[in-house]
Amino acid sequence: MNRYVRVTSGHSHLYPGLRLQPAPLKKGAISLPDRNTTYVSIEYSDDNTVVAELRMLDHQHGELLLPAYRTARGTAVAARTWPVTIETAGKATAWKLGKARLT
Repeated sequence: MNRYVRVTSGHSHLYPGLRLQPAPLKKGAISLPDRNTTYVSIEYSDDNTVVAELRMLDHQHGELLLPAYRTARGTAVAARTWPVTIETAGKATAWKLGKARLT
């Protein structure tokens, strides 16, 4: 089953250590993914939006597959795979990014 989640970056790009706050994209979607593919709409601070895939490796770790894109200013950003750690505190969930590798 595919799931759809929206996150807001607060920056025009991603970087190691960044914590993304997931929110449902539509009613009924969940913000904590399972082992299935989750499509992630990443909204950047420059009003750019990119759709990536989150593939879970276990209940706490996954990989965010980000396609190549351009920032609103035209800067090219290469496709990368970002390791993700799911952090929970009470009802709050965050996705902490590790060091990316080019894909």
